[in-house]
Amino acid sequence: MTDRKEGEMLADRFRLVRPLGSGGLGEVWLAEDVRKGRERALKLLADDLARHPAHIDRFRREFSVAQSLVHPAIVRPEEFVSDGGSHFFTMPVLPGGHVGGRSGEPWSDAARRLLPVCDALAYAHRKGVVHGDIKPQNILLDESGAACLTDFGAAVLPDAAEDGRVRRPGGSLAYMSPQRLEGRSARTSDDVYGLGCVIHELLCGFPPFSPDISEEAIRGGELAALAAPEGRPQLPDELAELVTAMLARDEDSRPVTIQAVRAALDEILAESATTETPSEAAAIVARARAGARTDAADGPPAPALQRSSGVPIWVAYALGGILLAAAAVLFFVLPRFAEERASRRPPPERIVQETEAPRQDMQLLRIQREAADAAMGDMLQDRNYLATLQPSLWSGGAWEQAIAEEEKGDGFYRRREYPDAQGAYGTAGAMLRELREQAPDIGRAALEEALQAIESGDQATALAELEKAGILLGATDPEVQSASRRAARVPETMQAVAEARASGREGSLEEQRTAWQAVLGIAPERQSARRELSAVNARIDQQLFNSRMSRGHAALGEGNVEAARTEFEAAAKQRPNDPGPVEALAALELEERGQRLAQLQAAAMAGRFAEDWPRAADNYRGMLEIDSNIVAAQRGLAEAETRARLDEALENTIANARLLNRDDAWQRGRRLLDEAAAIPAPGSRLDGQLNRLEQALAVAATPAPVWLRSDGLTEVTIFHVGRLGSFDSRMLELRPGAYIAVGTRDGYRDVRREFIVAPEGLPEPLVLICTDPI
Repeated sequence: MTDRKEGEMLADRFRLVRPLGSGGLGEVWLAEDVRKGRERALKLLADDLARHPAHIDRFRREFSVAQSLVHPAIVRPEEFVSDGGSHFFTMPVLPGGHVGGRSGEPWSDAARRLLPVCDALAYAHRKGVVHGDIKPQNILLDESGAACLTDFGAAVLPDAAEDGRVRRPGGSLAYMSPQRLEGRSARTSDDVYGLGCVIHELLCGFPPFSPDISEEAIRGGELAALAAPEGRPQLPDELAELVTAMLARDEDSRPVTIQAVRAALDEILAESATTETPSEAAAIVARARAGARTDAADGPPAPALQRSSGVPIWVAYALGGILLAAAAVLFFVLPRFAEERASRRPPPERIVQETEAPRQDMQLLRIQREAADAAMGDMLQDRNYLATLQPSLWSGGAWEQAIAEEEKGDGFYRRREYPDAQGAYGTAGAMLRELREQAPDIGRAALEEALQAIESGDQATALAELEKAGILLGATDPEVQSASRRAARVPETMQAVAEARASGREGSLEEQRTAWQAVLGIAPERQSARRELSAVNARIDQQLFNSRMSRGHAALGEGNVEAARTEFEAAAKQRPNDPGPVEALAALELEERGQRLAQLQAAAMAGRFAEDWPRAADNYRGMLEIDSNIVAAQRGLAEAETRARLDEALENTIANARLLNRDDAWQRGRRLLDEAAAIPAPGSRLDGQLNRLEQALAVAATPAPVWLRSDGLTEVTIFHVGRLGSFDSRMLELRPGAYIAVGTRDGYRDVRREFIVAPEGLPEPLVLICTDPI
C-alpha cells in the first residue's frame, strides 16, 4: 500500500485529507487541490508497485482506458501525475458514496438507479472494453444519487488477445463469476454476472451466497431464492428470474448482452406501473436464460440475445435501434451488392407469401429474413473486398471454406430457414472478416519469406513470395519495392558474396573488409553481409586495441609515463566499457601518485629543517589533497601551521618593538616569548627571534629621562601617560618607545608632537608651547 499521511503534499499541489478506499493497485484519497481551490479524488499507485515499470505501465493503461470512455455514467479521470517515485491520477469527487449504501431500498428504485450503469457498460463493451470488476464499491453516486461506473483497473482491453500480456484475474471474490475463478480473462458475460451480484445485494441486502462466500459456493453452491428485506415490497417474479439468469453458472445461460439486461429491467419497471396487459418480462427472462452464446463472447457485444436452436431469441426485444440498424442495412448496404447477388438469385420458393400465413407468423418471418439479409450484406462487404486480392493464392484454403459456408447459407435461405441462413452468413462473414484482418499480416509474412529467400540466394522463392506481398501490401509499398530490387540483383550479389568468403580464407583483415563492403555496395540491405562486415571490423578493432595496450605497457616499463598514458587513454576511448584500459590507467595513477607524494614529503621536510614553516605547510596540504588519510601529513601540517603562526607573531612583535612601552603590548610580548621558549629543540631562526624579543622587552621595561619645556600657559598631556598640566620645565621617567604629546591653550591652536624615547632618553628637551592664536 501507500505510506501516506493526512496533510501530506503531493506534487506541491494536492494536500491529502483522508483515505477513501483501497484496491489491488493502491489507495484512493480525498485531496485538496490548493492551486485550484477544490477537492479531488486521487488514486495512488501502491509504493511497492511503483518500483516496477510494468505496474506503472498498467496503472497508466487504466488511466488511458478510463479517460477514453466518454459517457455520462462513467467517472472520467482528469490528470496523470508522476512526482518523484509517486504516481497517481485525479478524478472528480462523487459525494454520494457507493451504491452499496443504498442496499435494501425499494426494488424499483434500485432498478432505475442501475439503468445508467447498464448504459455505461454497454458503451464500454461497444468500445471493446470489459470492466472485469463490477461491484458496489465501483459504482459511485453523485450528489443527486445518480450512479456512475468507475475503476477500470481490472479491465480487459481490445488488444488483450493480441498483445501477449498475461492478464491478472482482478475483481473481488463475492462478485466474480465461476469462469473468472478459473483464471479466464474477463468477458462481457462476466460483467453481466457481476452486475447480477450487485442487483442481488441491492435487492436482498447481501451478495449471493452470503454469508459463506467462497470459491466452492460460487462454482457449485445453490443460490437461495431472492427475497426483499422484511418491510419492503415483494420482488416481481420476473425480476427475480432476471437476476437468477444473470447469476447462472453457465455463461451461455446468462443474458448475452448488457443491452438485454437493460431491456428486461425497462420491461419489468413498465409492467410494475401498469397491469392492464399480460407481461412479456417473464418470457424475456426465460429466453435470456435459455439463450446460446456465439463464439464472439470476447468481441463487441451483439445487439441482442443470440439464437439457440433455430429460433432467434433476440426477436423478443422489439427494440427500435435494432430494427433501424436492420433497415439501414436493407436500404443502404444491400443495394450495393444487388448486381452480384442477382447472378445468384434464389428460386421463386424463396419469396415468402406472407399473406398466406397468420399475421404474427408473417411478422416473425419478415424480421427473420431481414436479419438474414443484414448478415448477408455484412458478409458480402468482406467477400467482395477479398475477391480482388486473389485469396486462393495466399489464404491457405480459408477462402474456399468461407465460400462453402456462404453457399450453405444460400441453401437455408432458399428453404426460408432464415435463422439458419443468418447463422451461416454470420459464420462465413466472421471467417472472411478474420481473413481480411489477417491479410496485412500474411502479406508481411510473405515479405519476410521473400527477404529470407534473398538472403539465401533463392531467387525463385523470393519472386513467388513477393508476388503475394505485392497483392496484399500493394505493389507501391516501399518495402515490397525494395525487396523486388534486391531480388533482381540476387545473382550479382551471390557472386560478390562468394568472393568475400574466399577473401576470408586467404586475405588480410583489410582485404576482407573491402570485399564485404563491395557486397553491401551491391545489396546494402543484406543483413548477413552486414554481420560479416561487423565481425571483420570487430577483429580489426580488437587488433588495434591490443596494439595500443601493448605499446602502453611497454612505455610504462621504460618509465615513459606520458607515452603510456596516451596509449591507455586511446584504448579507453576506443572501448569505454573494457576494464583493461581502466585498470592500466589506475595503475599509472598509483605510480604517479606515489611519486608525487614522495616529492611533496621531501619538500615539506626541507621546509621544516629550514624553519620555513609556510612552505612546509603548503607541501603537507598537497600530500593531504592526494590522500587525506596520511597521518604523518596530518601531524606535520598541524605543527607547521602552529610554527608558521608563531614565527609571524614573533617577527611582527620584534618589528614593532617601539609599541612595547604600553603595558598590554608588553604583556603580550612576554607571553609570546614564553610560548616560543617552551618549544623543544628550537632551530637557529627561533633562537635568534627569542634573543631579539627578550632584548626588546628588557629595553621597553627600563624607563629613561625625558625633559619637557613649556611656557607655563600651555596644558600638556601625553597619551598613555597622563595629563601633566602647565609648567615651564619638567623631567619625566618614560619607558623607551613611541609617544604622542598634545599641548592646549584657550584662544590658540593645539600643538601635537610624536616622539620616540630611546633607551638613553631624548637627546634634547621636548618643547610644547601653543603660539598660534585662533
